[in-house]
Amino acid sequence: MAAAVFNLSDINNLMRELQGDVVLYPTIEHIFMESLYPDGIILDAHGRTKAQAEAAEEKFWPDSSRIISSKIPRALLMKNDKGLYICNNLKDELTPFRRGAIAFAKGCNPISDDNWAKYTRQIAPGEVIQMVPIADVVAAIRAKSDTLVVEIGQPNQSAA
Repeated sequence: MAAAVFNLSDINNLMRELQGDVVLYPTIEHIFMESLYPDGIILDAHGRTKAQAEAAEEKFWPDSSRIISSKIPRALLMKNDKGLYICNNLKDELTPFRRGAIAFAKGCNPISDDNWAKYTRQIAPGEVIQMVPIADVVAAIRAKSDTLVVEIGQPNQSAA
C-alpha cells in the first residue's frame, strides 16, 4: 500500500479552519451515518428506507438534506482529482482551492511540482476520496513531527 507525505504545518492550517462554531458539509461517509439523521433513520429523497427502496427494486441513495447539520463531524479528506491533497469539510462560499485551504502531498502540487501528475498517479493510481483521521493528525502533533504520513487505501467504493 502506498503512502503520501504532507507537511504537518499545512494540515494544521486546515485544522484551524475547523475550530469554533463553523458550518460543515457532510462527506460521503457521513451520509451513511444513522446518528446524523432524525431518529437515526436514513431515508432517500422519496422518504423510503434502504429496505423499502430495495423492495421496490430501486437503488437507494440517502437524502443528505435530512441530516441534522449541527451533528456533522469535523473531517479531513484526501483526494486526487487535482494533484493529491487534503482538504476539510468546512462549508464556505469559496472552494478549498480558492481560499487556499489545501494541503498537497509532497511532490503532488500542480502549482509547484514539475512532475506532479506522474507522481500522483504513481502513489494514487485510482480515484481517491478518503477520510484522514483527525486522531492521526493529533498523534503527529504530539510526536512533534514535521510531517503527516497517510496510507492510501482502496478507491472509495461508496463514491461510485
